[in-house]
Amino acid sequence: LEDACLEDSVCPAAVNDSQAGIHSSRLPYTAAMPQRCFAKCVPCDRHPGWMNGESCAITSFPCESRVCAPAYVPKRLRHLNFSASHARSFSMTAFPAVSALAEANISAARVATLDGSPGIFPNGQVNARLLTSLTTGAGKRRLRFIIGLRDPFDLAFSLWAFLSSIGKESQRVEVRMQRALDAIVACNETLADNPMLLLSLPPAEHAAYRGCLEEPKTAGKHFYLFGGLYGLHLLSWLHHGFSARQFLFVRTASLPRNESQARSLQSELSGFLGLPLVPSAEAERMCRTARMKTGGWKRNRAHNATIEAVKARFSETTLAARVRGLLARHSEMLQVLLERE
Repeated sequence: LEDACLEDSVCPAAVNDSQAGIHSSRLPYTAAMPQRCFAKCVPCDRHPGWMNGESCAITSFPCESRVCAPAYVPKRLRHLNFSASHARSFSMTAFPAVSALAEANISAARVATLDGSPGIFPNGQVNARLLTSLTTGAGKRRLRFIIGLRDPFDLAFSLWAFLSSIGKESQRVEVRMQRALDAIVACNETLADNPMLLLSLPPAEHAAYRGCLEEPKTAGKHFYLFGGLYGLHLLSWLHHGFSARQFLFVRTASLPRNESQARSLQSELSGFLGLPLVPSAEAERMCRTARMKTGGWKRNRAHNATIEAVKARFSETTLAARVRGLLARHSEMLQVLLERE
């Protein structure tokens, strides 16, 4: 890799191969790269996030090869050019290089790649378009998604508790949940009260509704609840040409607690993905726990109480009932949508 990066440099890498009879005094790999050998990196030219000759305020800097590291790109420009920016991210992290597979004499048709992120499914408006742009029609149809469905109320509270525990959240839980609920209702009160109407909403109106929910200021208010609107998220993927058969939903409440349940889940997963079942001899290595619980003993400063006590008190409030109602209606819509599809 260093040879390739420095082949046009005044300081190419050293060669010392006695068998091939090749010797040189070029810079050895173990030596630090001298400053005179550094290439000049121009971030605006190298990062795909910059758009259409937009003015660039990031100064150039030296780097230790002519392949420079990507520079930070402001969120506004990343949104404008999501496909190029995300394509780079996905191609580097999720998909193996075809050339590397060829060198290893492995057919790309025999390779299954796996990428895990909690943000892929809820952000369907962006990621569905992204994956469509990165794949062929046949490749898009071969994609499979395994979605873990945690109880949406527990998910919302757990996120608040986690951010509170690391110092990223200072407000009381009822303040944040009220704010989140109000933000969702403000986009469309009718759809908040009856999300079943989303099933008959024209794609353009659905996109407009999603656009309201995903407006940055609005999203910054409701994100505690937004991830649990599972039916809405699946609908976004379907509107972008994906099939419900490409999704397997696994409720966290049904995660295995014993070997028999683990084998059953493994069988379901392998059948869905088209992969061979894990041999029985490796059954003892399977994960057999369904415990997903934020440390209830930790104390929250805003409430001056443990997380467990805060959740117990909040769960008894009228606001919590309203939040549960909204999330339950979306869960019902998900079930109807899956049965329809």
